[in-house]
Amino acid sequence: MTRGEHGELREDARDQVRIAPDSAVRLQRLVDQLLDAARAEAGELKLERVPGDLGVSSPSWLKRSRRSPSASASRSSADSLSAR
Repeated sequence: MTRGEHGELREDARDQVRIAPDSAVRLQRLVDQLLDAARAEAGELKLERVPGDLGVSSPSWLKRSRRSPSASASRSSADSLSAR
């Protein structure tokens, strides 16, 4: 794919060709999320409760925030407040 009809692609063009599939996937996810938000606002989104392990399905940034010292301190503060 890096060799076009008119010869070799420039380095910057090759980079663009390499990242295009990932960008397309990311764009599709964004469009899906926007459509879900629009459905939710219109009352057309039906939610279903299902059992599951949130530790497995939660995004990686959430897992990292749970391990960070500031997150632990925040939870400790909240825990001590709720214990009163």
